[in-house]
Amino acid sequence: MSQTIITNDNIKTKIKTIIAPNDNVEIRNIKITNNGNNEEILEVCSILEPVLSTEGTDYAHKAFNNLFLKYEEIENGILIKRNKRGEEKNVFLAVGFFADKGNIEKLEYEIDKEKLYGRLNNKIPKKIENSEKFSNNLGLVVDPILSFRRTIKIGKQEKVELNLIISVSENREEAIEKLSNYKSFENVKRAFEISKIRNEENARYLQVTGQEMQLYQKILS
Repeated sequence: MSQTIITNDNIKTKIKTIIAPNDNVEIRNIKITNNGNNEEILEVCSILEPVLSTEGTDYAHKAFNNLFLKYEEIENGILIKRNKRGEEKNVFLAVGFFADKGNIEKLEYEIDKEKLYGRLNNKIPKKIENSEKFSNNLGLVVDPILSFRRTIKIGKQEKVELNLIISVSENREEAIEKLSNYKSFENVKRAFEISKIRNEENARYLQVTGQEMQLYQKILS
């Protein structure tokens, strides 16, 4: 498990990331605490660049490789498929972004990197920096990404929890099913508990202390 804690004025954000113990699912748990005495409205965004191919193929023919990605809106998020070439297997990526409370607008998404960032911009994406609406349009794009935005309201001295779920499978139905399973915050909590127990068992077996594990994680990151 990796963990990051960020504090901006009265807002504290803790991000924990694991691979689900029994599934091909990445879970990014985000807990946001408003330590101030005023209600806050926040825009929480995520950005990922789907590849769905080998590292070598992506580096060798990135622009060509991007043309094989196809997006589809599903009940709990977005499904990304990489069309087969020759003997390759199908690969599906199902992604969802969920909040336990505080939603004040519908989930927004953007799949075109140029629309999100603006031309020749490698810094903060313009649509995020300027709070511009995401297009919520799907289709073929030259430089594909997937960015979600949740707009949430947090009362004073309150917390909001969000989960970014990334499910991958060679089977369409399985990818969607796993995404649906981890929409449940109880299932996410259980996955973190199982992951913690397994990490502790591995540490005892390897005779590694907690401080040593933290050191190794810093080195690896």
